[in-house]
Amino acid sequence: LPIVTIVFNNGGIYRGDDVNRSGGADPAPTALMKQARYEMLIEAFGGVGYSAADPQELAKSLTDALASGKPS
Repeated sequence: LPIVTIVFNNGGIYRGDDVNRSGGADPAPTALMKQARYEMLIEAFGGVGYSAADPQELAKSLTDALASGKPS
């Protein structure tokens, strides 16, 4: 199915807490890492991923995703 999913990475979920309360150096499981390439996840499943850092890139990425005919 050509489903388009948008992930808004604001750097955190669940209040944005990014401290690992167990004391480890790894990020907390509730943190979204800003440097992570979340758009690449769909490529593992045969889809096409897009990334956008501003409104113009978002418009182009959304247009391309809708035109691709693939999950994105």
